[in-house]
Amino acid sequence: MSEKEQNLGIEEAIHQFYTSQTFAKLDNEQTKLYTQSPVYVLDEYNHEIKLSPVK
Repeated sequence: MSEKEQNLGIEEAIHQFYTSQTFAKLDNEQTKLYTQSPVYVLDEYNHEIKLSPVK
């Protein structure tokens, strides 16, 4: 889901991604999420957003 779809500014969208579980997995070498395609990572992040309570 893009920042436009969530009505977020770019700074807020970046902040939300950097504080997400998906980014934590991406940053963790043991998960090897960084080896996946950007589309796969985005799908993981979108899934996380759908499961998260509305803020």
